[in-house]
Amino acid sequence: MKTKRNGIAIVAALGGIVVIGALIAGVFFVSTQESQISGGTLVHERAFRAAELGLNTTLATWDNVAMYSLPTGGMDTATYSGTGWVDTVVITKVTPRAFSMISTATAGSGKLARSRKRTLLSVRLSAPSFDFLGALTVRGATQIGGSSFINGANTNPSTWG
Repeated sequence: MKTKRNGIAIVAALGGIVVIGALIAGVFFVSTQESQISGGTLVHERAFRAAELGLNTTLATWDNVAMYSLPTGGMDTATYSGTGWVDTVVITKVTPRAFSMISTATAGSGKLARSRKRTLLSVRLSAPSFDFLGALTVRGATQIGGSSFINGANTNPSTWG
């Protein structure tokens, strides 16, 4: 005759295997998510740095003659590229001395790791005005004294011998 065996060893073993499998699956999921997030962050930073580089390069290679010849509201475009990124800078003349530079950079090539960043720089050119009224310009009261003799003949000084 068969006796009924009461035990939970098999059930406990199967439950333990299921729990361990769930933990391993969770670790794989989290590591995959972390990898995708860090890759996305890298691409975002690359796009932002490329946009900043575009503004700085455009400002460093500024051509006053070309920019002043633009009509008000006129635009000029500069394009820069590197490994994994492309940047386009649009310069707009707002007033005769004010310009707006918008830099749009795109980085990455995949569907999940692609980013576009846009930065703006406003430039106002100012030139100081110097009014030179004469060979000597002073502020306040000035007293000049002495005398001078000017002779147009080419002669050696008397002390030269």
